[in-house]
Amino acid sequence: MHCWVEKKLNGETVCGIEIPVEERTPLVESMLRVIEQLWEENQELRCEDQRLRLGNQQLQQRVEQLEEEILRLKGFPEKPNRPLRPRAVQQLRVEPYNIKHHRKPERSPNGRFLTASLAEGVTSHFGPTLQQCVLYRHLHNHSHFAL
Repeated sequence: MHCWVEKKLNGETVCGIEIPVEERTPLVESMLRVIEQLWEENQELRCEDQRLRLGNQQLQQRVEQLEEEILRLKGFPEKPNRPLRPRAVQQLRVEPYNIKHHRKPERSPNGRFLTASLAEGVTSHFGPTLQQCVLYRHLHNHSHFAL
């Protein structure tokens, strides 16, 4: 019997419960044997689990060593042990949007209707920034966009 099944002079204790000799029937005895077998099987499985976990950790360490060796052989520097620092990168965001120019016609003193001109640089349906982008791509990247 193991540590959680203790023998006493006049009886037996299982999981802290004392079983008097007079109550130890053949059924109780067979149950105690089954409990002991299950406990032993549980211990074997725990040992196997611990062995597999340890083996998995060793395999993981070996994989990391091999990865570092591959990087070294390829000429790449080893992985830094210090935490990575954030780096600011400038990025251009191109989003489609429309600008509405509200040009309310006003009546002049002589009775004619006058409408305000568009903002500086706005000469067509396409804004100046879009025209600059298309022109730049056409001239520098040899993209063939129609204006």
